[in-house]
Amino acid sequence: MLYNMKKLAINPEDIDMVVLSHNHWDHVGSLDTLLNIKPELKVFKPTWASKSQKIFKNFMTTGALDEWGIKEQALIGITNKGLVLITGCSHPGLENILDIARDYGKIYAVVGGFHGFNRFEMLKDIKLIVPCHCTQGKQEIAKLYPSNYSECGVGKIINI
Repeated sequence: MLYNMKKLAINPEDIDMVVLSHNHWDHVGSLDTLLNIKPELKVFKPTWASKSQKIFKNFMTTGALDEWGIKEQALIGITNKGLVLITGCSHPGLENILDIARDYGKIYAVVGGFHGFNRFEMLKDIKLIVPCHCTQGKQEIAKLYPSNYSECGVGKIINI
């Protein structure tokens, strides 16, 4: 993580908050390193009681969703183009996360893991689709939505 942050010219001291999608090792593995650098860092994680809420200007969380005992939340960014939905793995089902986000407006982009998702028709009105790890249907999504699809990768910068 620190190597990637250095390559992207991100100073860990400049980070005010970390939003965790869920408590799997591949999503929290470097958190201790970051907290050693900045112990006062605010960490926003899903809990059993968390509900959808604004966490800072133009960003809110879906609140904790539960599937197979995995509490997971997604981040919703509010932009002038529409909502930008950032998921972790989408263990609770991307269709459920999309439905919650749509309660807050039109979704412009969805970025993250689409774990087990195969209801590809739900992506038809989304202008930017960036499936990351945990996504089994990347090729089919790219084929169905070639002008909306974008590859995901470590260090990728997405300008909205």
